[in-house]
Amino acid sequence: LPPLVAEPARGDTAPLTHAQQRLWFLTRLPGMRQAYHIHLALRLRGSLDRAALRGALQQLVDRHEALRTGVLLEDGQPIQRIAAQAVLPWREAVVQAHELMEAVRQELQQPFDLEKPPLLRAALFNEQVHAGDDDDGETHVLVLTLHHLVADGWSVDVLWQELQAHYSAAVAG
Repeated sequence: LPPLVAEPARGDTAPLTHAQQRLWFLTRLPGMRQAYHIHLALRLRGSLDRAALRGALQQLVDRHEALRTGVLLEDGQPIQRIAAQAVLPWREAVVQAHELMEAVRQELQQPFDLEKPPLLRAALFNEQVHAGDDDDGETHVLVLTLHHLVADGWSVDVLWQELQAHYSAAVAG
């Protein structure tokens, strides 16, 4: 059997996989900076503990090295570097119901700086409804954006399950 090889320590560098090399190259082409983003937009109704949600998302970044990985050029070659820590980019905004789609669209179009992890960001929009609308409490839209260099469809499902668990635990104390 081949010997086991230790993963790079935090702060160390490692070569990109072949799939990461292709994605990195494609994102450098004109007009392709946002082409490899993975988006998750969730409408949340009812009471929301914003601090618990933000903390649960930060726990994902703290827990998963992939989310703290950036891609740098070293001697002309792309390499990945795992940051020991990274603070989740978090944005909150209050928007009118008719402005929500445009606010989400603008959020989705923001590019990542691939050198600066985490390659995950979150935006929480508090949707304001007009008086007389069918209002069963607060309505929020959570928009999560990840770069495909550090996530895929399967891993997004895992992250969503973990986010639910972390949030529930935080709210429960």
